[in-house]
Amino acid sequence: MKKLPLVLFSLLFIFSVAGSVNAQIVAADTILPISKLEKPPVIDGKMDTVWTWIPRTMATKIVDATELDDWYDWAVWFKVACDNENFYIYCWAADESLYDDTFPSNPWEDDSYELYFDADYSHGWHNDNAGGYDDLDDIQMRFPWNRGTEGITLGGANTAKFDPLAWEFEQNDLENVSGWEWEASIPLSQLMLDTTPGTIFGFEFDGNEDDDGTTRDGKLKWWGNDDTAWNFPSAFGTAEITSRVAGEYLDVPKAKDNFAIDAQMEDTWKEAAWIPGNFLQDNSWAKFDDWYDSYMQWKLMWDNAGLVYFVEVWDSEYKEDTGQRDWQDDAIELYLDTDNSKTEGTYDGIDDAQVRFVWDAANIVNLQGVGGVVAPSWSADGMNGGIEFAGVETDLGWNLEVRFPFDLIMLDNSIGTEFGIEMDYNDDDDGTAERDHKIKTYTMDDNTWQNASLLGTAVLTAGATEVDDYEPAVIIGYALDQNYPNPFNPTTSISYSVAKTGNVELKIFDLLGKEVSVLVNEVKSAGRYSATFDGADLSSGVYFYTLNTGDQTFTKKMTLMK
Repeated sequence: MKKLPLVLFSLLFIFSVAGSVNAQIVAADTILPISKLEKPPVIDGKMDTVWTWIPRTMATKIVDATELDDWYDWAVWFKVACDNENFYIYCWAADESLYDDTFPSNPWEDDSYELYFDADYSHGWHNDNAGGYDDLDDIQMRFPWNRGTEGITLGGANTAKFDPLAWEFEQNDLENVSGWEWEASIPLSQLMLDTTPGTIFGFEFDGNEDDDGTTRDGKLKWWGNDDTAWNFPSAFGTAEITSRVAGEYLDVPKAKDNFAIDAQMEDTWKEAAWIPGNFLQDNSWAKFDDWYDSYMQWKLMWDNAGLVYFVEVWDSEYKEDTGQRDWQDDAIELYLDTDNSKTEGTYDGIDDAQVRFVWDAANIVNLQGVGGVVAPSWSADGMNGGIEFAGVETDLGWNLEVRFPFDLIMLDNSIGTEFGIEMDYNDDDDGTAERDHKIKTYTMDDNTWQNASLLGTAVLTAGATEVDDYEPAVIIGYALDQNYPNPFNPTTSISYSVAKTGNVELKIFDLLGKEVSVLVNEVKSAGRYSATFDGADLSSGVYFYTLNTGDQTFTKKMTLMK
């Protein structure tokens, strides 16, 4: 049996292991998708409509943190997008105490956001730089709370190439909870970032927290498990420019084949972006246990049989105790205005409808009924016979998949058809026959049940191109990504990049350095690849996986948890 070299095996134990919150569910995918925008957002520190339909990414990896007062003492999420001119980011942070007292000496000790870019995805190996920041495009940017351009600090070997005076950014205090929101625009020319669909690049996001006005009390990260990104681009995660173009209307792509309505995520769903629950309607943060206590995200596509939703609910408690007042129970509410008439102050009695799917212990989910004055096609017989839906429980909560036939909802199934849309999630945690809070997608206003003018707009589009099948426009360096999911049981995916044609080995070792599996041992041309490791026959524990390209060797750690 082959073993890891003794020196390498010993070095692996030098690095400390940082804590994480539900680390196995931090990211929906291993690669952060970057949509292009039809038009740029207004950089005012507010979430414009254009941001509504962009996926939300949570920073949940905790590094060097003291104990928080509660989960929303420091909670951060962000959205990213681009066009042909700029990279855009919107950040939101709940934070009970904000400080900027160490500026300018030690700005990383204050409340701030940090962005990391490695545009050529070389992981620091450009010009044989041995893995540190190269002198081409690797950069760390820090944006402190309550400071303007003067507060920006840069890290890397090429900071002179960047001009913060050409960047736009703005911040605001949150209105109903302590914290701040922040928005920025950074020219692609400075980042040296190619936005051809399929291009991948290194990216990381950090949020620094100072609770007491002394030194930093903790850091939240999107990708890494430790605080090495400021030194090594290899510690960045991976982002990819997708073929999706997002605008003020939600794009609804057509599926290649009809869906099986079973509440299981088929591969076809990869063609649609996750749409997040963007607003907490009543700002009842104190009633949440954590991020995963009450949240929903969803996808929307169409096939030859109808309009199809896939909804993922994260919730720790489900209640169904109110009987006829079922809007007070755990439920998904869908709103439709299929002629997009946006009738002010009411439903039009033709095609405007509110449809509620309520959590049910026996059946997972039940269709409870339709709200609003609706046309005959929405009659009880038509509704029960036409709508297909299914629900399943998950580790995080429950999933719902539902298809509405076009004739039932009176939707013209032609590319370019526009229609009104909204989705809510009602959450009841304590069983007191009163809803604890509501998560909404498009608007904070809770009158969508009777006012169609408050709905957002969606448009039917042609089928999307799966960006997963793209190879990057240019692969300059070798790279070994963190496996996903991690921890895993029993399978996990390992992605890696090859810079030039040659023999590649990808092997798995146990803690004693014994080789337990060979995933790859063959000649590979330049490109990006993925391999699946199955640990079904192995015991729970920590394992190492090593990529050997002949020129370089990369090793990372993963955890099998049965």
